[in-house]
Amino acid sequence: MTLNTQPTVDAWRSGDGLVGALFDGSDDAMIIADDEARVVATNPAGCQLLGCTAGELAGASLASWVAPDADFPGAWRALLEAGAARGVLFIQRPDGARRTVGYRGTARIAERRHLLVVRPMDEPSLATRVEIATAEARFESLLVVTPTPTVITRLRDLAFVAVSDSFLALLGYTRGEVLGRTSAELGLWPHPDDRARLTAALGSGHPVRNLEARIRARAGELLTTLVSAERIQFYGEPCVLTLASDITALRHTEELGRALVQASPAAILALDRDGRVSLWNPAAERFFGWSAEQVEGREPPFLPAAAAEAFAAAVRAGEAVDARDITCHRRDGVAVEVTLSRAPLRGPHGEVRGAVAILFDMTDRRTLEDQLRHARKMEDVGRLAGGIAHDFNNMLQVISGFAATARHSLALDHPAHAEIEQVLRASSRAAQLTRQLLAFSRRQLTRARVLDLNALVGDMHPMLQRLLGERIRLDLRLDPAARRIRGDLGQLEQVLLNLCVNARDAMPAGGVLTLAAGEARLDREEARRHPDVAVGGYVELRVSDTGVGMDAATMERAFDPFFSTKEVGHGTGLGLATVYGIVKQCGGDVWLQSEPDRGTTVTLCFPGTDEPAESLRPGPVEARREGRGETVLVVEDEALVRRLAVQLLQRHGYKVIEANDGHEGLGAWEAAAGAISLVLTDVVMPGMDGVEMCRRITQRDPSTRTLYMTAWSGDALPAAMQRYAAVLDKPFTAEALLAAVRGALDRPR
Repeated sequence: MTLNTQPTVDAWRSGDGLVGALFDGSDDAMIIADDEARVVATNPAGCQLLGCTAGELAGASLASWVAPDADFPGAWRALLEAGAARGVLFIQRPDGARRTVGYRGTARIAERRHLLVVRPMDEPSLATRVEIATAEARFESLLVVTPTPTVITRLRDLAFVAVSDSFLALLGYTRGEVLGRTSAELGLWPHPDDRARLTAALGSGHPVRNLEARIRARAGELLTTLVSAERIQFYGEPCVLTLASDITALRHTEELGRALVQASPAAILALDRDGRVSLWNPAAERFFGWSAEQVEGREPPFLPAAAAEAFAAAVRAGEAVDARDITCHRRDGVAVEVTLSRAPLRGPHGEVRGAVAILFDMTDRRTLEDQLRHARKMEDVGRLAGGIAHDFNNMLQVISGFAATARHSLALDHPAHAEIEQVLRASSRAAQLTRQLLAFSRRQLTRARVLDLNALVGDMHPMLQRLLGERIRLDLRLDPAARRIRGDLGQLEQVLLNLCVNARDAMPAGGVLTLAAGEARLDREEARRHPDVAVGGYVELRVSDTGVGMDAATMERAFDPFFSTKEVGHGTGLGLATVYGIVKQCGGDVWLQSEPDRGTTVTLCFPGTDEPAESLRPGPVEARREGRGETVLVVEDEALVRRLAVQLLQRHGYKVIEANDGHEGLGAWEAAAGAISLVLTDVVMPGMDGVEMCRRITQRDPSTRTLYMTAWSGDALPAAMQRYAAVLDKPFTAEALLAAVRGALDRPR
């Protein structure tokens, strides 16, 4: 027994041996304290109850053993004021054990000394202890098999004393690896803040419900859980029962959903039951112009009042919408076409809680659909125009060829000579018309080479200035660092001429025509407006005038063949159609920007190349020479064209073998056994075409010379054939045919 050495206590203690014996031998805890509730003396039963030695208790405050949820200061004041008191307290031992005790207090048994007699109220009987032990064993058995991950942790050392199979399966441990160890030893808390929040919540004395925390599995995987915990007595020990529900997949799904909503290019909004916005994603901000802060808690601002009221009523009714086209208004007042899809949000009992709506901007799609329809129309018209032009070219070839032959056979003073000359002039104009149709339809056989666009524009500058006249100033803006392009020189010159003629006619009172050539880069937004070209770098030519401009209806038809705003007889309507076809055949694209009275800009966009440019102007053409008895194989399915070519060649010193298609031509070449010096063939023929026939011939004899005569081939010659072949455009003159034949024969091998 520990006694305070103060005289008053000693006198009280030694004054009566019976009192001392009762104090020391009492089964009740007896504690003497001073006015501040500090321990002065205690008996052995008090030491056992409080779990400390007499030396540890002396001078300590009784409040340190009383549980926080008990009002000890109030109880102590009541004792001092009344002189006597009794009641119930909850004490907390240093080992964590919690006890319920009843106390009787007597104040001032000596000067500044007060007596407390304390008796535990929770000591169970043997039968009760057996019953409790049986219940705890049953509880432990149930805990092991519970599907919810569950653990029991001993408070005095924080070790695990029981774990469920589901907890072990969740974290990947065995029971032997967990029991007796602490969460810190297992490294279960990757974020100390989560454990601190759980500890603080338990320290308040109240159960913890659904606290979100992250724990680490044995393999290192981080799991998100909802933790519930409360203090319990387990086998007589103060413990904590903890349940953890794995919500990792749920949180992952929620994060994925949030990311999809945030990253979606479509406007997504959620609405509450009254049709007010509760979610407004970034795409909705960009599209409509209102921020989330401006919209949330309000009705959708893109709808007029009447439509918003009907929209809210439909949300309350739980009506779904599947891809309905509606008209909305952006913050700037611009009306836009959107496709709306809406689905109701329902609670656990099917009640409507709101809705989710997705809106797709249809403006670009409508534009692209219009462009696609226009492109298909141009393809169809081009296919028709190309077919007609090809057949017409063959007829023109016959007309002009035999007319030229007849002219040469007549004396200059013959009455029919002048009439034949008019036929030839008309044939020439018709041939130019068919060339424009073929350029529009992209059916011309191109002689593609690497060209410097700046050099081409600069070379044509003097001629273009004369074409424009004195009242129009031609302004060149060239970029010497621009890459080269690949195209047909003659066709690109025709493009420039057509555009400059159109610009001149649009500026009858004079003005400025600007030709700007240089590098350009199409971004994603620009490429969306022109679906035939991809994002990337290009070489660009802009032809801008200050003329009368065009309205939207005129621009819509500007590239259509035979469409013209000029008076009848002042244009064929093929200028821009020809430009369109040539640029497309180069792999590029062309588009217009124009407004009435504000001029027009035509933009030509070509793929660039870093290859060195070829010379613009070829060397002088050698004069035509007669044949020297060489044998020419003429392959042509049009009988009159074939007859014309055969007659011209025979008259000028050549031997000729005829064939009317590719199969017959191949047979004739094989039968001639190497006597044929040149194959003169049409490109497009039924059965085997001219290109395939020549490919087979050059495979057997690479030295064979080839000359194609064609108005179009559908595509350029295969690269493997270009080293063997030359090309003669239809319709051709006698001089052109003889010069081409002689040139093909004399070309170095």
